[in-house]
Amino acid sequence: MADTSELARRPRIVGVADFVLTLQLGLTIVGAAFVLALGASGGVIPLLLLAVALVAAVTLWWALRGMRRRERRARWTAVAVEAFQLALLLGVQVADHDLTAGDLLAPNVFLPVTAIVLLLLPPAGAWFASPAEQ
Repeated sequence: MADTSELARRPRIVGVADFVLTLQLGLTIVGAAFVLALGASGGVIPLLLLAVALVAAVTLWWALRGMRRRERRARWTAVAVEAFQLALLLGVQVADHDLTAGDLLAPNVFLPVTAIVLLLLPPAGAWFASPAEQ
């Protein structure tokens, strides 16, 4: 019989963070495919961005697998990947002198911020700190 104790149920915020991270993973893969199809022949920068996107996608996939098993390091890996992607995006926009207030509401900014905030909330911390039910 399944254990329905409070500890065994995943907090809703962890489920929402899981959904947001899965969506981010899908968007990263689609973005990598576009870079590969449209701009990989344009020099070193598109290839570098493609490599970063693929490393981020693999790392995010690993973090999602670990989050579903309540691994604490997976939570922090997901936070780090999302923070890195956010910093990279904002850094590129600032370097291009393109950053506007509207850019801060774009999905590329909104989704990582949402995932980071959700994973840093106390219920998420308690979920990952407690031992996984076997």
